[in-house]
Amino acid sequence: VSTQSTWGIAIISLFRTMTILKVCLGIGVLLQSILAKQLIAITNFEPMSKCRVGKIGKDNSSFSGLDIDLFKEIANGLNWKDDEWDFHCMTPRDLFRSLSNGSSFAGTGGITILYERIQAGFVFSIPTLSTGVTIVDNYSSDKWLFVTQFPFWLGLMLLITPLICSGIFYCFEKGSGESYESYIWHSYSSLFLVNSVQLKRTSSRITQVALWLLILIITATYSANLTAVTSANKILNGINSPDDLNEKKIFTYDAYDTLLYSYGARPKGPGGEEIDIRKIKTVLNNDNSDPAPPTAFVLDDPQAQLLFRDMNGNCESLLSKGRQFEPINYGIAFKKSATNQQTIRKVNEQIRKINKTKYDVKKYLDKHYGTLCTVSYTHLTLPTIYSV
Repeated sequence: VSTQSTWGIAIISLFRTMTILKVCLGIGVLLQSILAKQLIAITNFEPMSKCRVGKIGKDNSSFSGLDIDLFKEIANGLNWKDDEWDFHCMTPRDLFRSLSNGSSFAGTGGITILYERIQAGFVFSIPTLSTGVTIVDNYSSDKWLFVTQFPFWLGLMLLITPLICSGIFYCFEKGSGESYESYIWHSYSSLFLVNSVQLKRTSSRITQVALWLLILIITATYSANLTAVTSANKILNGINSPDDLNEKKIFTYDAYDTLLYSYGARPKGPGGEEIDIRKIKTVLNNDNSDPAPPTAFVLDDPQAQLLFRDMNGNCESLLSKGRQFEPINYGIAFKKSATNQQTIRKVNEQIRKINKTKYDVKKYLDKHYGTLCTVSYTHLTLPTIYSV
Protein backbone atom coordinates (compact mmCIF):
# COMPACT_ATOMS: atom_id res chain seq x y z
CA VAL A 1 0.00 0.00 0.00
CA SER A 2 2.85 2.29 0.86
CA THR A 3 4.43 1.63 -2.52
CA GLN A 4 1.18 2.30 -4.40
CA SER A 5 0.69 5.57 -2.55
CA THR A 6 4.21 6.66 -3.43
CA TRP A 7 3.62 5.93 -7.12
CA GLY A 8 0.31 7.77 -7.05
CA ILE A 9 1.87 10.85 -5.47
CA ALA A 10 4.69 10.74 -8.08
CA ILE A 11 2.23 10.55 -10.99
CA ILE A 12 0.13 13.42 -9.61
CA SER A 13 3.28 15.51 -9.15
CA LEU A 14 4.34 14.72 -12.72
CA PHE A 15 1.00 15.85 -14.14
CA ARG A 16 1.14 19.05 -12.11
CA THR A 17 4.67 19.74 -13.34
CA MET A 18 3.63 19.17 -16.99
CA THR A 19 0.64 21.45 -16.53
CA ILE A 20 2.84 24.20 -15.12
CA LEU A 21 5.32 23.77 -17.99
CA LYS A 22 2.50 24.04 -20.57
CA VAL A 23 1.22 27.20 -18.94
CA CYS A 24 4.70 28.69 -18.87
CA LEU A 25 5.26 27.72 -22.50
CA GLY A 26 1.97 29.28 -23.52
CA ILE A 27 2.83 32.47 -21.65
CA GLY A 28 6.26 32.50 -23.34
CA VAL A 29 4.74 32.13 -26.81
CA LEU A 30 2.24 34.87 -26.02
CA LEU A 31 4.96 37.20 -24.78
CA GLN A 32 7.09 36.42 -27.84
CA SER A 33 4.20 37.24 -30.15
CA ILE A 34 3.60 40.47 -28.26
CA LEU A 35 7.23 41.51 -28.06
CA ALA A 36 8.33 40.30 -31.53
CA LYS A 37 8.90 43.06 -34.06
CA GLN A 38 7.09 42.98 -37.36
CA LEU A 39 9.62 42.94 -40.20
CA ILE A 40 8.99 45.01 -43.31
CA ALA A 41 10.98 43.50 -46.19
CA ILE A 42 12.64 45.99 -48.52
CA THR A 43 15.04 45.77 -51.47
CA ASN A 44 18.09 47.80 -52.40
CA PHE A 45 16.43 49.64 -55.28
CA GLU A 46 17.54 53.26 -55.52
CA PRO A 47 16.03 55.80 -55.39
CA MET A 48 12.95 54.08 -53.91
CA SER A 49 14.96 52.31 -51.21
CA LYS A 50 18.64 52.14 -50.35
CA CYS A 51 20.03 49.61 -47.89
CA ARG A 52 22.56 46.83 -47.43
CA VAL A 53 21.24 43.30 -47.91
CA GLY A 54 20.88 41.53 -44.55
CA LYS A 55 20.62 44.74 -42.51
CA ILE A 56 17.73 45.06 -40.01
CA GLY A 57 16.64 48.36 -38.49
CA LYS A 58 15.28 51.71 -39.60
CA ASP A 59 17.94 54.30 -38.85
CA ASN A 60 18.35 56.98 -41.52
CA SER A 61 22.03 56.20 -42.07
CA SER A 62 21.27 52.60 -43.15
CA PHE A 63 17.83 52.95 -44.71
CA SER A 64 16.81 55.73 -47.06
CA GLY A 65 14.69 56.31 -50.13
CA LEU A 66 11.27 57.49 -51.22
CA ASP A 67 9.46 54.31 -50.20
CA ILE A 68 11.33 54.24 -46.88
CA ASP A 69 10.12 57.76 -46.03
CA LEU A 70 6.62 56.89 -47.21
CA PHE A 71 6.34 53.76 -45.08
CA LYS A 72 7.63 55.54 -41.98
CA GLU A 73 4.83 58.06 -42.36
CA ILE A 74 2.31 55.25 -42.87
CA ALA A 75 3.58 53.55 -39.71
CA ASN A 76 3.16 56.81 -37.77
CA GLY A 77 -0.38 57.10 -39.09
CA LEU A 78 -1.10 53.55 -37.90
CA ASN A 79 0.30 54.44 -34.44
CA TRP A 80 3.03 51.81 -34.68
CA LYS A 81 5.70 52.31 -32.06
CA ASP A 82 9.39 52.22 -33.00
CA ASP A 83 9.96 49.05 -30.99
CA GLU A 84 7.16 47.21 -32.80
CA TRP A 85 8.63 47.03 -36.32
CA ASP A 86 11.84 47.17 -38.38
CA PHE A 87 12.98 47.12 -41.99
CA HIS A 88 14.78 44.03 -43.25
CA CYS A 89 16.85 44.53 -46.42
CA MET A 90 16.92 41.56 -48.81
CA THR A 91 16.94 40.61 -52.50
CA PRO A 92 13.65 40.75 -54.48
CA ARG A 93 13.42 36.96 -54.61
CA ASP A 94 13.92 36.66 -50.86
CA LEU A 95 11.37 39.42 -50.28
CA PHE A 96 8.48 37.48 -51.80
CA ARG A 97 9.77 34.27 -50.25
CA SER A 98 9.70 35.89 -46.80
CA LEU A 99 6.15 37.13 -47.39
CA SER A 100 5.09 33.61 -48.35
CA ASN A 101 6.54 31.95 -45.27
CA GLY A 102 5.34 34.70 -42.95
CA SER A 103 8.76 35.87 -41.74
CA SER A 104 7.97 39.35 -43.14
CA PHE A 105 4.72 41.20 -42.60
CA ALA A 106 4.89 43.41 -45.70
CA GLY A 107 7.22 44.31 -48.56
CA THR A 108 8.11 47.66 -50.09
CA GLY A 109 10.91 49.43 -51.94
CA GLY A 110 10.07 49.80 -55.63
CA ILE A 111 7.77 46.75 -55.65
CA THR A 112 5.90 46.70 -58.95
CA ILE A 113 2.27 45.61 -58.94
CA LEU A 114 2.24 42.80 -61.50
CA TYR A 115 -0.49 40.37 -62.52
CA GLU A 116 1.91 37.43 -62.11
CA ARG A 117 2.53 38.37 -58.47
CA ILE A 118 -1.18 38.66 -57.74
CA GLN A 119 -1.69 35.24 -59.31
CA ALA A 120 1.06 33.90 -57.04
CA GLY A 121 -0.99 34.79 -53.96
CA PHE A 122 0.19 38.29 -53.06
CA VAL A 123 -2.01 41.33 -52.53
CA PHE A 124 -1.01 44.96 -52.86
CA SER A 125 -2.02 48.28 -51.43
CA ILE A 126 -3.32 51.00 -53.68
CA PRO A 127 -0.46 52.46 -55.79
CA THR A 128 2.05 54.47 -53.81
CA LEU A 129 3.56 55.81 -57.06
CA SER A 130 2.44 55.67 -60.68
CA THR A 131 5.37 55.72 -63.09
CA GLY A 132 6.54 53.77 -66.14
CA VAL A 133 9.24 51.70 -67.78
CA THR A 134 11.95 53.60 -69.68
CA ILE A 135 14.58 52.51 -72.20
CA VAL A 136 18.09 53.78 -71.43
CA ASP A 137 20.06 53.64 -74.65
CA ASN A 138 23.74 52.72 -74.28
CA TYR A 139 24.67 55.12 -77.05
CA SER A 140 28.34 55.20 -77.95
CA SER A 141 29.85 58.30 -79.55
CA ASP A 142 33.43 57.06 -79.25
CA LYS A 143 35.27 58.59 -82.19
CA TRP A 144 38.28 56.41 -81.39
CA LEU A 145 36.35 53.16 -81.49
CA PHE A 146 38.48 51.91 -84.40
CA VAL A 147 41.53 52.28 -82.15
CA THR A 148 40.05 51.00 -78.89
CA GLN A 149 39.06 47.75 -80.59
CA PHE A 150 42.78 47.13 -81.25
CA PRO A 151 44.37 45.29 -78.30
CA PHE A 152 47.57 46.78 -76.88
CA TRP A 153 49.52 43.53 -77.21
CA LEU A 154 48.58 43.28 -80.88
CA GLY A 155 49.74 46.82 -81.61
CA LEU A 156 52.99 46.10 -79.81
CA MET A 157 53.48 42.97 -81.90
CA LEU A 158 52.91 44.92 -85.12
CA LEU A 159 55.62 47.38 -84.10
CA ILE A 160 58.19 44.78 -83.09
CA THR A 161 57.65 42.14 -85.81
CA PRO A 162 58.70 44.37 -88.78
CA LEU A 163 61.76 45.45 -86.81
CA ILE A 164 62.78 41.80 -86.35
CA CYS A 165 62.07 41.04 -90.02
CA SER A 166 64.24 43.96 -91.16
CA GLY A 167 67.20 42.40 -89.33
CA ILE A 168 66.45 39.03 -90.98
CA PHE A 169 66.28 40.64 -94.42
CA TYR A 170 69.56 42.48 -93.84
CA CYS A 171 71.34 39.23 -92.85
CA PHE A 172 69.91 37.21 -95.77
CA GLU A 173 70.48 39.94 -98.37
CA LYS A 174 74.10 40.80 -97.52
CA GLY A 175 76.02 42.04 -100.52
CA SER A 176 72.91 43.37 -102.27
CA GLY A 177 74.00 46.97 -101.70
CA GLU A 178 70.92 47.98 -99.64
CA SER A 179 71.37 49.66 -96.25
CA TYR A 180 69.78 48.47 -93.02
CA GLU A 181 67.54 51.57 -93.01
CA SER A 182 66.14 50.46 -96.40
CA TYR A 183 65.10 47.10 -94.97
CA ILE A 184 63.50 48.79 -91.96
CA TRP A 185 61.44 50.96 -94.30
CA HIS A 186 60.64 47.91 -96.44
CA SER A 187 59.41 45.90 -93.41
CA TYR A 188 57.12 48.63 -92.13
CA SER A 189 55.73 49.40 -95.59
CA SER A 190 54.89 45.69 -95.80
CA LEU A 191 52.22 46.36 -93.18
CA PHE A 192 50.32 48.00 -96.05
CA LEU A 193 51.37 45.24 -98.49
CA VAL A 194 53.81 47.56 -100.29
CA ASN A 195 57.38 46.61 -101.34
CA SER A 196 60.19 49.16 -101.36
CA VAL A 197 63.10 46.70 -101.83
CA GLN A 198 63.38 43.86 -104.33
CA LEU A 199 64.32 40.73 -102.35
CA LYS A 200 66.56 38.26 -104.21
CA ARG A 201 67.19 35.40 -101.81
CA THR A 202 64.62 32.60 -101.39
CA SER A 203 64.91 32.69 -97.59
CA SER A 204 64.13 36.42 -97.62
CA ARG A 205 61.10 35.91 -99.86
CA ILE A 206 59.74 33.15 -97.59
CA THR A 207 60.10 35.51 -94.62
CA GLN A 208 58.30 38.21 -96.63
CA VAL A 209 55.39 35.86 -97.41
CA ALA A 210 55.13 34.87 -93.74
CA LEU A 211 55.01 38.55 -92.74
CA TRP A 212 52.25 39.23 -95.29
CA LEU A 213 50.27 36.22 -94.05
CA LEU A 214 50.51 37.51 -90.47
CA ILE A 215 49.36 40.95 -91.57
CA LEU A 216 46.38 39.49 -93.47
CA ILE A 217 45.32 37.43 -90.44
CA ILE A 218 45.56 40.42 -88.10
CA THR A 219 43.68 42.65 -90.56
CA ALA A 220 40.89 40.11 -91.01
CA THR A 221 40.53 39.59 -87.23
CA TYR A 222 40.47 43.31 -86.53
CA SER A 223 37.90 43.94 -89.27
CA ALA A 224 35.66 41.13 -88.03
CA ASN A 225 35.83 42.38 -84.43
CA LEU A 226 35.06 45.96 -85.44
CA THR A 227 32.18 44.79 -87.62
CA ALA A 228 30.76 42.69 -84.78
CA VAL A 229 30.79 45.62 -82.39
CA THR A 230 29.44 48.27 -84.75
CA SER A 231 27.09 46.18 -86.89
CA ALA A 232 26.03 43.00 -85.12
CA ASN A 233 25.26 44.74 -81.83
CA LYS A 234 24.88 48.18 -83.42
CA ILE A 235 25.96 50.04 -80.32
CA LEU A 236 26.68 53.13 -82.41
CA ASN A 237 23.09 53.34 -83.58
CA GLY A 238 21.29 52.27 -80.42
CA ILE A 239 17.53 51.75 -80.24
CA ASN A 240 15.80 53.48 -83.14
CA SER A 241 12.76 51.30 -83.78
CA PRO A 242 10.70 48.55 -82.14
CA ASP A 243 12.61 46.05 -84.28
CA ASP A 244 15.80 47.02 -82.45
CA LEU A 245 14.33 45.69 -79.21
CA ASN A 246 14.09 42.31 -80.89
CA GLU A 247 17.49 42.34 -82.57
CA LYS A 248 19.80 43.82 -79.98
CA LYS A 249 21.24 42.89 -76.64
CA ILE A 250 18.96 44.27 -73.94
CA PHE A 251 19.24 43.92 -70.18
CA THR A 252 16.16 44.11 -68.00
CA TYR A 253 14.74 42.69 -64.80
CA ASP A 254 13.23 39.22 -64.90
CA ALA A 255 9.87 40.71 -63.92
CA TYR A 256 9.75 42.65 -67.20
CA ASP A 257 10.49 39.75 -69.55
CA THR A 258 6.78 39.20 -70.19
CA LEU A 259 6.28 42.92 -70.75
CA LEU A 260 8.94 42.97 -73.46
CA TYR A 261 7.56 39.80 -75.03
CA SER A 262 4.34 41.73 -75.65
CA TYR A 263 6.40 44.11 -77.83
CA GLY A 264 8.00 41.27 -79.74
CA ALA A 265 11.31 41.65 -77.88
CA ARG A 266 13.47 38.84 -76.58
CA PRO A 267 15.48 40.35 -73.72
CA LYS A 268 18.96 38.96 -73.25
CA GLY A 269 19.35 39.58 -69.55
CA PRO A 270 22.20 38.63 -67.25
CA GLY A 271 21.00 35.06 -66.74
CA GLY A 272 18.78 35.71 -63.75
CA GLU A 273 21.45 37.74 -61.99
CA GLU A 274 20.19 40.79 -60.15
CA ILE A 275 21.27 43.95 -61.94
CA ASP A 276 21.62 47.19 -60.05
CA ILE A 277 22.63 50.76 -60.71
CA ARG A 278 26.32 50.05 -60.04
CA LYS A 279 26.51 47.35 -62.70
CA ILE A 280 24.75 49.57 -65.21
CA LYS A 281 27.14 52.44 -64.49
CA THR A 282 30.07 50.06 -64.95
CA VAL A 283 28.85 49.23 -68.45
CA LEU A 284 28.11 52.84 -69.39
CA ASN A 285 31.50 54.01 -68.13
CA ASN A 286 33.20 51.30 -70.22
CA ASP A 287 34.77 49.84 -67.08
CA ASN A 288 33.84 46.24 -67.92
CA SER A 289 35.63 43.75 -70.15
CA ASP A 290 32.57 42.83 -72.23
CA PRO A 291 33.54 43.41 -75.90
CA ALA A 292 29.84 43.57 -76.82
CA PRO A 293 28.05 45.44 -74.02
CA PRO A 294 24.25 45.63 -73.97
CA THR A 295 22.68 48.12 -76.34
CA ALA A 296 20.05 49.25 -73.88
CA PHE A 297 18.61 48.81 -70.39
CA VAL A 298 14.87 48.59 -69.77
CA LEU A 299 14.43 50.09 -66.30
CA ASP A 300 11.87 51.66 -64.01
CA ASP A 301 11.76 55.36 -64.80
CA PRO A 302 12.82 56.49 -61.26
CA GLN A 303 15.95 54.36 -61.59
CA ALA A 304 16.58 55.70 -65.11
CA GLN A 305 16.29 59.26 -63.79
CA LEU A 306 18.74 58.40 -61.01
CA LEU A 307 21.15 57.08 -63.62
CA PHE A 308 20.97 60.40 -65.47
CA ARG A 309 22.13 62.17 -62.29
CA ASP A 310 24.68 59.73 -60.99
CA MET A 311 27.14 59.45 -63.89
CA ASN A 312 29.69 61.94 -62.52
CA GLY A 313 29.17 64.23 -65.49
CA ASN A 314 29.73 61.44 -68.02
CA CYS A 315 26.43 61.92 -69.84
CA GLU A 316 27.66 61.51 -73.39
CA SER A 317 26.60 57.88 -73.67
CA LEU A 318 23.07 58.37 -72.33
CA LEU A 319 19.92 58.58 -74.40
CA SER A 320 16.36 57.98 -73.26
CA LYS A 321 14.14 56.23 -75.78
CA GLY A 322 10.46 55.66 -75.15
CA ARG A 323 10.33 57.18 -71.68
CA GLN A 324 7.57 55.52 -69.63
CA PHE A 325 6.41 53.63 -72.72
CA GLU A 326 4.69 51.15 -70.41
CA PRO A 327 2.92 52.41 -67.25
CA ILE A 328 3.62 50.63 -63.96
CA ASN A 329 2.56 51.16 -60.35
CA TYR A 330 4.46 50.64 -57.12
CA GLY A 331 2.67 49.28 -54.07
CA ILE A 332 3.15 47.67 -50.68
CA ALA A 333 2.97 43.86 -50.93
CA PHE A 334 1.32 41.52 -48.45
CA LYS A 335 0.65 37.81 -48.28
CA LYS A 336 -2.94 37.08 -49.23
CA SER A 337 -4.81 36.16 -46.06
CA ALA A 338 -8.00 37.12 -44.26
CA THR A 339 -6.08 38.55 -41.29
CA ASN A 340 -4.26 41.06 -43.52
CA GLN A 341 -7.39 42.59 -45.07
CA GLN A 342 -8.09 45.02 -42.23
CA THR A 343 -4.44 46.11 -42.09
CA ILE A 344 -4.37 46.66 -45.86
CA ARG A 345 -7.47 48.85 -45.62
CA LYS A 346 -5.80 50.95 -42.93
CA VAL A 347 -2.62 51.21 -45.00
CA ASN A 348 -4.65 52.35 -48.01
CA GLU A 349 -6.30 55.03 -45.88
CA GLN A 350 -2.91 56.34 -44.85
CA ILE A 351 -1.65 56.36 -48.46
CA ARG A 352 -4.67 58.46 -49.48
CA LYS A 353 -4.04 60.91 -46.63
CA ILE A 354 -0.35 61.40 -47.35
CA ASN A 355 0.54 64.45 -49.39
CA LYS A 356 2.02 62.90 -52.54
CA THR A 357 3.84 66.12 -53.48
CA LYS A 358 6.25 65.38 -50.63
CA TYR A 359 7.30 62.23 -52.46
CA ASP A 360 7.90 63.67 -55.91
CA VAL A 361 10.67 61.65 -57.59
CA LYS A 362 12.27 64.62 -59.32
CA LYS A 363 12.40 66.73 -56.13
CA TYR A 364 13.87 63.83 -54.18
CA LEU A 365 16.57 63.19 -56.80
CA ASP A 366 17.40 66.90 -57.09
CA LYS A 367 17.88 67.04 -53.33
CA HIS A 368 19.90 63.86 -52.82
CA TYR A 369 21.62 63.13 -56.15
CA GLY A 370 22.52 66.45 -57.73
CA THR A 371 21.61 67.94 -61.06
CA LEU A 372 20.26 66.16 -64.09
CA CYS A 373 22.58 65.28 -66.96
CA THR A 374 21.85 66.79 -70.34
CA VAL A 375 20.03 63.77 -71.68
CA SER A 376 18.54 63.39 -75.15
CA TYR A 377 14.93 62.24 -74.84
CA THR A 378 13.49 60.61 -77.93
CA HIS A 379 9.94 59.39 -78.31
CA LEU A 380 9.78 55.83 -79.58
CA THR A 381 6.44 54.40 -80.67
CA LEU A 382 6.25 50.78 -79.59
CA PRO A 383 3.20 49.02 -81.05
CA THR A 384 2.07 45.94 -79.15
CA ILE A 385 2.74 42.81 -81.22
CA TYR A 386 1.37 40.19 -78.87
CA SER A 387 -1.44 40.49 -76.38
CA VAL A 388 -0.50 39.22 -72.95
